[in-house]
Amino acid sequence: MFAQFTGLLRELPRHPARPATIFAFEMKLLDELGLKPDLAQSSLSAGACQLLEKFTGADWPALFRWRLSAAQEAEIQQYLHGFLMYHLGKLPRARTAALEINSCQATSQPKAP
Repeated sequence: MFAQFTGLLRELPRHPARPATIFAFEMKLLDELGLKPDLAQSSLSAGACQLLEKFTGADWPALFRWRLSAAQEAEIQQYLHGFLMYHLGKLPRARTAALEINSCQATSQPKAP
């Protein structure tokens, strides 16, 4: 867990955090704790399953380059919300705030032509 956290902290000054960053951090920690979801048994789309698998195994510099569609972001957010609630009994207090801040930043930044 220490390695995952320090890897994330090394990259954060170079890249803005996005919802994908938060989801990747959650997946990496769930994997380290032995709580990684059995995605084959989930109701997620094939694309969302692939992304979550990639989140678990990819290094931090690669993760900061990935962009999710609004549909992927919503699907993964809803799935991880339910998974965390079931296994932890509650959500980490800062999770909702972090996702909201990142959503506000994404909508306020102009899109590239």
